Formats: sequence, C-alpha cells, structure tokens
Amino acid sequence: MSFIAKIPNIRKLVKGMGLVISGAVVVIAIGFTEKKQSERTCQAIDIHVMGGGAQRFIEEHEMLYQLTSQCDPIYGVATKEVVTRKIENFIKSHNFVKKAVVYKNWKGKLKVKIVPRRPIARIIHSDGEDRYIDEEGKQLPLSDKYTARVVLISGTKWSSRGEDLTNSTYGAALLKLLHFIDRDPFWRAQIAQIYIDKKGEIIMDTQVGKQEVVFGKPENVENKLAKLKLFYEKILPYKGGDRYERVNLKFENQIACE
Repeated sequence: MSFIAKIPNIRKLVKGMGLVISGAVVVIAIGFTEKKQSERTCQAIDIHVMGGGAQRFIEEHEMLYQLTSQCDPIYGVATKEVVTRKIENFIKSHNFVKKAVVYKNWKGKLKVKIVPRRPIARIIHSDGEDRYIDEEGKQLPLSDKYTARVVLISGTKWSSRGEDLTNSTYGAALLKLLHFIDRDPFWRAQIAQIYIDKKGEIIMDTQVGKQEVVFGKPENVENKLAKLKLFYEKILPYKGGDRYERVNLKFENQIACE
C-alpha cells in the first residue's frame, strides 16, 4: 500500500487524538471549577420581596436580620454547606410569606426571592383580636408595621379564628365575593364594610350614599353588584342620596329601594 493511500487514515487518527485532547481539557476545566466552587464561601445575602404594597408586611432588612440571627450560620460558610431548602422553610414560617425561593450563584452570593401574602379583607372580632384574609382565604394576624386598607368584615357568622375560608362552602363563597371586590377598583373603593348576620346574609356599608345595602347570601355576586352599580348610575342621581335608606339586592332581576 502506497504512502498516499495511508493519508486518510492518518487524518482520522489526528482527528481522533484531537477529540480526546479536547475532552480531557473539558474534564480538567470542570474539575478545576468544581474545586474553586467547593472552596468558595458565602459572602453576601441578597433578599428581594416581590410585589408592591404588600412589601410593607415584610421588610428585606428585617428578614436579613432574622436569617443571620435565628437561622444556621451563613456568612463565611462554604457555599456547599449552605442548605437552601432549610432556609426556604425558615422564611416560609413567616406569617406573611406565601412562597420563597433560595439559591446560590457562582459568585458565592445567596439569592432569596420572596412572594408575600396579600390581605384582601379584615375580620373584626368583638374581643379585638382581628385577622386579615389573604387571596387564598388564609387568615393572618395583624401587623404592627403596616395596616392594609381593605374591606372590613364583622358579624356573628364568621367567628372561627385561624380557619381558612376554603374549608367551608360558605367561606369559599365569601372568598369569591372578596375577590370580585378586590379586582374591581370601583368596588374596592366603594365597599367599606361587610356585616354577616346569623343566617349568613350580608349587609354592606358603602362610601357613597347613606343607604344600607342588603346583599343576602354571597351568591350571584356579579349580578347583584351589577344591580347596585345600576342604582348608583341611574337611580341615585335622579332621586337623591337621602331618598332611600335601604337597597335590597336579594330579589332576582330587580332592585328594591326602601
């Protein structure tokens, strides 16, 4: 076999050796990186609370203080020794924390992202131990740092402390009403308080007008509030704000004004 015939085989051999060398370089680089990572220590903690106004219930600097004073040591500890799952569970034990994600970056910084719970209503208890209700129907304690401007709930029907609204059919229906109010800027500004009687029927106090709004059970929410809006837009301007003392929305397809 001539020398010229062997050239393709030599080319294949050189190519194969190149791949082996490249693979070795990659392995060495990975090993070097892993060694550097194992030697790296945590030098900083970056905490970010997502959302807007709800941030006031959770301050970044206060959460940082709790992490560094009540949790396992973090600063100066090898990053591989920092257990992010344990830190996440510690943060989620905070009443106003809905979700928490903790991870380490290649620079040795611990990154913390927090999604707070957002109150949409406040239950007023006769003994003064009020509670907030968040978007998921969970009851939360009040905060000494911030007071949320949300619809107030009073009366005798809802008295179970700590019970999630989703645990009962009535609570779930009430939560649906609260969501509807919270999502609409008009109703969020207009409905100030909800009173619930022993039968579970709702009476609303509103910002505009002196009328007592008889809502009834928390059902047919969209239809009832559409009738109330019609009262404000079509009836109240012509009859005057002092003409009626009560607006009853309980009856289907009609508004009863007294």
